[in-house]
Amino acid sequence: MGKERLQRIPVEQKVSIMSYARMSVTILATGLAAILLLGRLAELEPHLGSLRHDVLAMSPRHSMLSAANLPDILTAMQLQHRLIGAKWEQAKLTVDLALDPDLRDAAALWRDLAELLRISFQEHDNVQQLLFRVYLIEGGNRTLCFYGDPRKSDWTHPELAALVDSEADGAAWEPFRKRIRLSITPAGKRWLSQV
Repeated sequence: MGKERLQRIPVEQKVSIMSYARMSVTILATGLAAILLLGRLAELEPHLGSLRHDVLAMSPRHSMLSAANLPDILTAMQLQHRLIGAKWEQAKLTVDLALDPDLRDAAALWRDLAELLRISFQEHDNVQQLLFRVYLIEGGNRTLCFYGDPRKSDWTHPELAALVDSEADGAAWEPFRKRIRLSITPAGKRWLSQV
């Protein structure tokens, strides 16, 4: 009776039953291989973790500046002059510095400005403009000496790296003065003449 029944099935159906059986075996074998490979994935994790660490260590770290992380970033900076104010809004970082009255060194000021540029444009992707003001504070009075508003769009990465890595003195900064939009007030000129 079974042979008679098989003989009555048209040839097209016999082929589809065979291909269905073959497909089922293929799916079963693929599933079994996936289970075995996933089971061995735990053994690879320590090796993958070290590879992930190496890639992260070699890639440059860029972060987004925000009002929440601004205090942490500014306190981590190694400035020689005193930070007296900072504000972050709409892709613009504003920083106020006070000249240290005991530190009569223009190179220290240029290093501080280079550090501000590095933090703003090299380490944070969302800072498009830096406004900096440098004051001389004497007897409780604030006198503006220097100010500038460099924009990220005015710099290429190699130019910015050259500025940050340049010898920190006024002569080395002269070619970059226009690019950082540095303005020197009469009080700033007096301060520079005394250093």
